[in-house]
Amino acid sequence: MDYIVREKCSEIRALARMSLRKNWAKVTVAMMIYYLLLVTLPLAIDELIPAATLEQYNALLEETVEYPLVSTLYTALLAGVFEVGLYSFLIYFVRRREISTVHLFDGFEHIVKALWLTIRIGFFTFLWSLLLIVPGIIAAIRYSQSFVVLADHPEYSAKQCMDVSKQYMKENKGKYFCLILSFIGWALLATIPSVFIPATLSGIIYVIVDFVISIPHFFFLAYFNTAMMVFYELVSRNLVAAPKEETKEEFEF
Repeated sequence: MDYIVREKCSEIRALARMSLRKNWAKVTVAMMIYYLLLVTLPLAIDELIPAATLEQYNALLEETVEYPLVSTLYTALLAGVFEVGLYSFLIYFVRRREISTVHLFDGFEHIVKALWLTIRIGFFTFLWSLLLIVPGIIAAIRYSQSFVVLADHPEYSAKQCMDVSKQYMKENKGKYFCLILSFIGWALLATIPSVFIPATLSGIIYVIVDFVISIPHFFFLAYFNTAMMVFYELVSRNLVAAPKEETKEEFEF
């Protein structure tokens, strides 16, 4: 039976803040590690690989390659793995208040399945995007819970994860979209420091400065991703509203 999330976006955010109470620092550190693995490390790879290496690739392929091959391959292979790890961390945190950054690497236990899920989602989203931008956005929202489902049910196949996500989002696409939009102000505030990065910076110094100046963004990621996890808990019925005779602010697992 499909479940419609009727809680307001403000209530979902409040539940996220409730979970983060006294845990902001620890969860933010986890987001720093996640960002380091997914963004900073590829940037560092781009800067550390000599330009001559790219020229060798061009000579080998007999064409000009404008993008860094190693970091692109790294991201393509491991983005899904790190996403599964992120949600594995959040599942333990939101449900058990267990905070262990080791869970960020849980995705490596299912690396093949995570990669196949990444390919399937990318393929179907691309097909819908061929129609117009809006169908592509709807498809992305439809499959948005797939990696959370894989983290929660690693025994599922990639197709099962997508099917469950479709079922969860059948009547909840609008709520999910509005929840994302409700964070726009926070996202803009978090990106303000990046405006002050000198345009003259380059190389590994730029990578280091980018990471340090992204600290406000890590707090935003902690808030945003915890709220996304609360949404999943609601739509999957792991978290349900308390009976009507109790105060509406109370929720129970």
